[in-house]
Amino acid sequence: MANTLKNNAKIFMVNKMKYCTFTFLFFILLCITQPAHSIMNVVHATPRKYIFDKEHTSILFFVNHLGFSDKIGRFDDYEGYFIFDEENPTKSMVDVNIKPTGIDTFSLDLNKILQSKYWFNSKEHPNIHFKSTQIVVTGENQADITGWLSLLGKDKPLTLHVKFNKTGTHPITHDYVAGFSADCVVNRSQFGMNNGVPFIGEDVRIHMEIEGISPQSEQ
Repeated sequence: MANTLKNNAKIFMVNKMKYCTFTFLFFILLCITQPAHSIMNVVHATPRKYIFDKEHTSILFFVNHLGFSDKIGRFDDYEGYFIFDEENPTKSMVDVNIKPTGIDTFSLDLNKILQSKYWFNSKEHPNIHFKSTQIVVTGENQADITGWLSLLGKDKPLTLHVKFNKTGTHPITHDYVAGFSADCVVNRSQFGMNNGVPFIGEDVRIHMEIEGISPQSEQ
């Protein structure tokens, strides 16, 4: 009788270990086969506000120089946020303010020249502002964001062509992050900045690599 009870106990423990092992392996398989953003969408489906992560965000501009090459510069001084609705991207929005005094062309002399009245006239117009008014989904992970660009005291419509990269929890900081790439072209003469045309390009191409962090209060 005692041997029978011992054998039954052993069988029970073996079956329990098999069940636990199967459950663990099933969970691992689920995590591997399901993309991270699909799992996170269950938790983070509502619209969320993101602040630009400046350490991982770049706003670059390219302007033609005498037809030889494109001069590259960047805007380093900016503030803003965006709201991203993963379930309905058309309900998202972006608002960003850029200070032209934060321009970096990798030339100190050129940086100073661009602050003058012939270019950004940063003393009288210390801000460049963009705020979205409409978002249209144009394809898988693609959208056009249209809004108003304020530059040198003039407001003109501008469309950003945006690619959604991913959302998810950062593996080190555990912040919830959203990443995008965006491009647009600004005709500077439309804002009254026509100095140097046609030797210096009239159309300025802008490329952005963007990461936004959702504040803890929004999670």
